[in-house]
Amino acid sequence: MQLGVQILVTDPREFEKIRQREADMTKERIEKLLKAGANVVLTTKGIDDMALKKEDATKNKRESDIKV
Repeated sequence: MQLGVQILVTDPREFEKIRQREADMTKERIEKLLKAGANVVLTTKGIDDMALKKEDATKNKRESDIKV
C-alpha cells in the first residue's frame, strides 16, 4: 500500500532512528506471521530483504511462475 508519504530528515541520527523503527516493524510483522503458523505467504509486492533472511523465507516465486 503506497501512502504517498515523504519524510525530510536533516539529522543523520534521526534517519538512523527511522531506519531502525522500519526494521523493527518488519520484524514484528514476521513474528506475527510465524506465530500464526503461516508457512506460505502470498504477495503481489516484493518482500523486504530482511524478511527474506528470517526463517528461510528465501523460497519465493513470482506470480507468473505459479499456476492456479
